[in-house]
Amino acid sequence: MASDDSFASVIRVNIALLRLSGVVSYENGSIRRSSSQNILGAIAYGCLFAYAGLYTYEFALRTVYLETWMESFAMILSLVGGQARFTIVLLFRSRFQRLLIICEELWAALNATEKKHVCDYVKTTRHLTYYYLFGCAFTIFFYAVASLFMGQHDDSSNATMRTLPYACPVEVHRSPYYEIMYIVQLCSMINVGLTCAGADTVGPVLVLTVCGHFKVLNTRILHLSDRDRVYSEKSCSTATHESHKITRENDIPKNRAKFNLKACVCYHQTMLELCKEVENLTNSIFLTQLVGSTYNVSLVGFKLAGDDPDKFKYTTQLLIAIIQLFLCNWAANVLLTESQDVARAIYFTPWYRFPYQLKKSLHIITMRSQKPAQLTAGSIIPLSLQTFASMVSSAASFFTMISNVN
Repeated sequence: MASDDSFASVIRVNIALLRLSGVVSYENGSIRRSSSQNILGAIAYGCLFAYAGLYTYEFALRTVYLETWMESFAMILSLVGGQARFTIVLLFRSRFQRLLIICEELWAALNATEKKHVCDYVKTTRHLTYYYLFGCAFTIFFYAVASLFMGQHDDSSNATMRTLPYACPVEVHRSPYYEIMYIVQLCSMINVGLTCAGADTVGPVLVLTVCGHFKVLNTRILHLSDRDRVYSEKSCSTATHESHKITRENDIPKNRAKFNLKACVCYHQTMLELCKEVENLTNSIFLTQLVGSTYNVSLVGFKLAGDDPDKFKYTTQLLIAIIQLFLCNWAANVLLTESQDVARAIYFTPWYRFPYQLKKSLHIITMRSQKPAQLTAGSIIPLSLQTFASMVSSAASFFTMISNVN
């Protein structure tokens, strides 16, 4: 269990999801490897793999009508995309755990006011995670409840047969086998929903954490010459893995602005290195989210526009697809803005009062800030709210094409 003052306590919802899927294991407030971590990871991956395979089998062999094809393909996109993202997180979980440790060390170097800046950004991710979980839970239980009231008519016996909520390789109608399989499917699909929620929110949590630190950096730059603000170079130790002792008050140079600027430069370099690490970890995850969510919005929208009597059960699928699409673009757009604001913060400092050498250093930092931290999907598509709007437009075009085909 993480302490209340740790970074893990700030992202406790996401940490809980990642623990359930076997990505991280927290013991006594620190990340450790355990056998239960591998077991939980195997269960989560097994459930995702099983459902992805079942719906792919159903799509290949049992699909005849266009509407059934759409529903099966939408489920395949969701499940295979979720499996791909979870596979990436599992393969690189040591890298992710290292990033968590870095974030924890950076968090420990902040004061109470600066921690609040980071919390304000991460809190938004927590709310979006709750919406995501609500959408998953509603979809899972709606399918489960609908299967109890909507059976399949059997012409040979002229009776209505009970159906399971999700794809199953064998026909199960008789008790108690139906009830056992029903509970197994419900529990395994809940596991799938929690696993996908954990994997899909990994990127936004890391990105918005970096955004919070950029906000801290901008605040420090605006107060370079303040008497009561003297920054240590402790923030640099995370990136370079070197230990720096906090400079004592009597060792502070007379030029406070120069000393604080040196610490801010080191902090800025740490943030840029952290951005590269986050980009390397998340660009493949964001690519599958971007492509899968765009086409899912089109396919689910087609189902909602049809005459299917139970079409409203797809509303939450549409909500989940939009949240996935929004998460990867919005967080990257916030990072883009915050990294650019470094130059703006320098502009609003009383730079005209500083010595020539200090002005020159500020000019170099301003020039570096003109190239913002830009995250991409698959190192191809730059992520931003403009990309989000473009993807929604593409989804609408694809929806129009499918409607014309029908």
